[in-house]
Amino acid sequence: MSQLPELECACCFTDVRADELAQCNEGHLYCKECLEQLASHAIGSNDYAAMHCVDQSGCKADFCIQQRQQFLDRTKMQALDKLEALASVLKASSTDLKNCSFCGEARIVDGGETVFDCPNLDCRKKTCLSCEKEAHTGKSCEDAANNDQSAAQHRVADQMTEALVRTCPGCKTLCQGRWMQPHHMSFL
Repeated sequence: MSQLPELECACCFTDVRADELAQCNEGHLYCKECLEQLASHAIGSNDYAAMHCVDQSGCKADFCIQQRQQFLDRTKMQALDKLEALASVLKASSTDLKNCSFCGEARIVDGGETVFDCPNLDCRKKTCLSCEKEAHTGKSCEDAANNDQSAAQHRVADQMTEALVRTCPGCKTLCQGRWMQPHHMSFL
C-alpha cells in the first residue's frame, strides 16, 4: 500500500495527508482543524458568509456540503445549515427580515422599529437595529457606546483601587496597601 502524499493547508500551512484535507470549490486545501475554526467563526458571528475560503490569493469560494459533512461534526453542520438558510432567505427576501445579534433567531421587523425584540424564548434580548448592540432606549448609539466605555474605565479604576487599598485588620479602616512598620499600616 502506497503512502498518501502530504499537502499544505492553505490556512495554517501545515503538511497534512491528502485524505485528511477538505477543499473549497476552487480547490484550495484545508486541514480539519482550520475548517472547524472557519465554521466556529461563522457560527459565533452569526454570519454564514464567513464560512468561505481564506486562501492568500483572495479566494472567497464556498465549501460544498459533502466537504463540510465529511470534516465537521453534526452540531456545527446543523448550525451552519441554519445560518445558510437564513442567509438565503435574507438574500431572496424583499421584506425586512432581521436576526438577533445574540442568538441568531430571525423575525420580520416593521420599517419604523428601532429595537429588535428577540422571539427566542431562551434569549428574549432587545437589540438596537442601528448599532446591533443591546438596546439603549432613550440614548443615541454614540451615547450608549460612550457610556459602555466609561463604565469599563470605572471598572478598571475600581479594580486598581482594590489592588492598592486594604482594610486594617485591627481597626477596619481603609489603608494604603503598603506596610510602614511591621504591624502598622499608613492610613489614607
